[in-house]
Amino acid sequence: TGIARITHHLDQRRGLAYRFMFGPRRVARFLAGTLLMMLVLLPFEAMFASIKTTISDHGFPYDKALADLDRSLHLGHGISWYLAPLRIEPILRAVEFNYDVVWFVICFGILYWVAISPRAEGMRGRYLATFFLVWVVVGNIAAAMLPTAGPAFYGEVTGDPARFEKLREFVNSTAGWFSSAADEQRYLWALHTSGTSGFGSGISAFPSVHVALIAMNAFFVTEYSRRLAIAAWAYVVLIMLSSVYLGWHYGIDGYVALGLAAAIYYAVRWMEGRLQRPASDRPRRAFGIPAAG
Repeated sequence: TGIARITHHLDQRRGLAYRFMFGPRRVARFLAGTLLMMLVLLPFEAMFASIKTTISDHGFPYDKALADLDRSLHLGHGISWYLAPLRIEPILRAVEFNYDVVWFVICFGILYWVAISPRAEGMRGRYLATFFLVWVVVGNIAAAMLPTAGPAFYGEVTGDPARFEKLREFVNSTAGWFSSAADEQRYLWALHTSGTSGFGSGISAFPSVHVALIAMNAFFVTEYSRRLAIAAWAYVVLIMLSSVYLGWHYGIDGYVALGLAAAIYYAVRWMEGRLQRPASDRPRRAFGIPAAG
């Protein structure tokens, strides 16, 4: 992207711009960030999937309770009931592609940019801490507290296939298509029933990691630009609705995920502020004495 911008937007001093782009500091950050992604993120994701698989191996006793609570929160119907008029196959394919591919590119693309870009120097530590905490707190700790499988597997775990039968029939209409939610759900259930681990294995609906991660990014985007913040938060709403539309989650999964993402974001931000405060000011503030200067 940087090369393209220099080539197409600069008529003069192009050589200087290239030298800056490939200077030692930028190349070092690029290599260090890429190495960080490979040596930290991949083992971390494997550990996350392992814990998630262990959680799902112990069953899903809370699906009915959460589905009933979700219905009560939405005037006697789950969100999927309100989205029923949009059950049109072209819309389904677009939502599946966005939920499975575009979301991934956005979340991990931003993560990679933060890891390699010198422009992210001021926020890198806070962003990475928030990112990994969201995965652990939302995807492992909270998930272990209320293990649920979600609407896609509701019949299998509760013995009541009729409740989400129409939703499942609709989602199954794109089976075999690229990024089909139905195919991914069959894959996960096959791994679960066989007791084996695989890429992305483990079933856990509550709370939604999809929503939590994109919400976390929206908080950081809001720091950067109010205009972009509108688009970022609109996309959070889209992902939240998509998670229900595709049968992955109940509505409450997204609400709790959003709340947890906010709590983690502000907690890390507060902690960073505490750590960056000059050490000489800390005891003064503790006794209500104004900071020096």
